Amino acid sequence: MTGSMGLAAAIGAGIASATGGPVIIIDGDGSVLMNTSVLCTIGSMPELPLTHIVLDDGQYASTGGQPTYSERHDLAGIASAAGYPYVMSTAEPAKLTATVARRTAGQPGPLFVHCRISASVDDPGPRIAEALHEHAAAFRRAVLGQTAAG
Repeated sequence: MTGSMGLAAAIGAGIASATGGPVIIIDGDGSVLMNTSVLCTIGSMPELPLTHIVLDDGQYASTGGQPTYSERHDLAGIASAAGYPYVMSTAEPAKLTATVARRTAGQPGPLFVHCRISASVDDPGPRIAEALHEHAAAFRRAVLGQTAAG
């Protein structure tokens, strides 16, 4: 996903739609705020087997920690208004774990989970060193269940 901030939900929705299998997206508040229109697309697909977890630390952590001002916006409310049939907010790891476990058991329809977390002071680390087209090809093969030769 290097260089694709704002597209995690779109990519996840595409995979869930194409495969029909359950997909869990781990997204960030900055990413969601960069592309809120995808929430409307996902909300328009009531059978999409998608769990969209948003970790909200109030910053664009991968680009230097600039504030997102997410505390001024109700991300769960935005997802609900966009049509997600299931929306929740939590800051409790046990509640998040239990929710994801229930979802993987087969509950249909998109779920949006807003999780406020503490901002990290750790450096997010370097960008991926390998060529991005190689990562894209490997990702596609993995989604389609193909081997490197297939």
